[in-house]
Amino acid sequence: MGAGNLGLLRYRQLPGALVLYDEAGWLLLQTRVTSPSQWKDINYAVWHIFAPNSPLSGTAPLYWLDLAQQEANIGFPSVDFYQVGIYTPINPFDPDPNGPQELLTIGPNFPKDPVVPKPATFLLLGSGLAGLSERTRYSFRSAVQFITSARAVSTPPPDGLTQNAGRRG
Repeated sequence: MGAGNLGLLRYRQLPGALVLYDEAGWLLLQTRVTSPSQWKDINYAVWHIFAPNSPLSGTAPLYWLDLAQQEANIGFPSVDFYQVGIYTPINPFDPDPNGPQELLTIGPNFPKDPVVPKPATFLLLGSGLAGLSERTRYSFRSAVQFITSARAVSTPPPDGLTQNAGRRG
């Protein structure tokens, strides 16, 4: 969520969509520092952000909505939105308001950018594989030579053949 890319999000077309998603993310992060008894009200508040006509259970969700809007007004200082991930349904362009909902989740840290290996990583991996390959080849070659020389020493000559087989006496 920290990247601020709303391109594939379901409610990207709402006015002030980025602020709405930030409010929802901030509310979700509050579940880390509040009692589980408050989580239901926080969930209703998040739901109400994207569906303002949805029913609210009591005044507690309004309290959380007000806190989220206050945080938005001061720019969410010290909030790490990279901890919040958004899972969007397969078709985020579905205009049906009763369609599948998005799922916001907290993770250790969602990637800021797509993870792309650097060229040095490939160089390091390639040189390591080449070294392992050469070592394996060398070890295999040494083992074959050892086995071959051991067989030559310990294998008796075929029946009837001795070193003196060519001599008559």
